[in-house]
Amino acid sequence: MLPLNNFIFDKKYVFESNKTQKLRRKRTITVIIILIIVTYIIILSSIIFWGREEGIKTKENYFNSNPDLIAVYTGAANRIKFAVELSNKYSKAKIFISGIFSKTTLDYLSKIQQIPDDTNLNLIEADRWAKNTVENVLSTKQFLQKHTLHKNVIIVSHDYHILRIKTLTNKMINKKDFNINFVGIESDFTKFKNILILHKEVLKLIKAYFIVLFWDN
Repeated sequence: MLPLNNFIFDKKYVFESNKTQKLRRKRTITVIIILIIVTYIIILSSIIFWGREEGIKTKENYFNSNPDLIAVYTGAANRIKFAVELSNKYSKAKIFISGIFSKTTLDYLSKIQQIPDDTNLNLIEADRWAKNTVENVLSTKQFLQKHTLHKNVIIVSHDYHILRIKTLTNKMINKKDFNINFVGIESDFTKFKNILILHKEVLKLIKAYFIVLFWDN
């Protein structure tokens, strides 16, 4: 079998000149680069689109009903505050915060205005061991297994994070037992910081797919 580079770059015709062959090589390389760039842009767009689309679906699903639990995964600003506001909207649904530091207290979160002063802290529980998204999902699974009445769940994070969370959740948590929806806080991608986060998310999403591929419950 001929190597791929020979298949692409060898003379296409016996009478093809070296100049024509070089020109064809440049065109082929250009097409390949363009295809890679277009594919990458599609992946970036899909991450944002699906993250925001899930929020629309969740809003429709809970138009006339309330979730039992709102789980929020830490790792970026304003997620906890957003989850509390969402809980207030849905008749003060219970809140589960996954991934706060071991010494962080709910009182401290109130002081730094992540939790409004009038919030009933009895509605909030937190884990202090989850350090990544896989552990966030596993922690949520443990919480749901412990609190069996919480069947309807909304998971909160940023829009770029939602597709990865959903990918892991669909594999690790039995969808027959729980109705899980997602809400992503919209990111401002005019800011360089968020663009950089989005590019990193592509690699994390690929890693998540490999984890799901080899995951054994």
